[in-house]
Amino acid sequence: MNEALPARPSFLPPGFGTVGHHDFVELSVPEEVPLVPQTPAWYALGAALAAALLLVLLRAARRYRHDAYRRAALAELTRLRRAASDGARAAALAQLPFLLKRCALAAFSREQVAGLSGGPWFAFLDRAAPGALGNEARSALASLVLDGCGELSRETEDALFDSVERWLRRHHA
Repeated sequence: MNEALPARPSFLPPGFGTVGHHDFVELSVPEEVPLVPQTPAWYALGAALAAALLLVLLRAARRYRHDAYRRAALAELTRLRRAASDGARAAALAQLPFLLKRCALAAFSREQVAGLSGGPWFAFLDRAAPGALGNEARSALASLVLDGCGELSRETEDALFDSVERWLRRHHA
């Protein structure tokens, strides 16, 4: 312990600090805290959290795959809306009832949907997505099937497209 001490800086007054103390003992620094859990309970908790996260991800992937028909129907609705505004109004509007039926056939069993028309069809649509289709949209859809789109105003068309989009987004199989 008789090592040579560094020279004392000249600007320090005598007796300042610990430079002049030969028996000074440095404080010991504690060991670093480990970042790895030390007890088995933390490993069990980590495994449970990883399993829960895996289940959530698998459920989200399953739902995403299951809703592929919905995304395709919404994409087709967007295409039909664009076609209606570009001048192919009659052809685009004529496709709306068929789009609803195809989407319902993809989401529900064929026995539930295939034979429905008229009032039972609209009742089914209301049960699948309550409040999505209003009376105006129902009458517009019925007139599209029976008479074509000649008598629909622009406001009715826009409301019909919005109602069909609402049904496509809200229905629950």
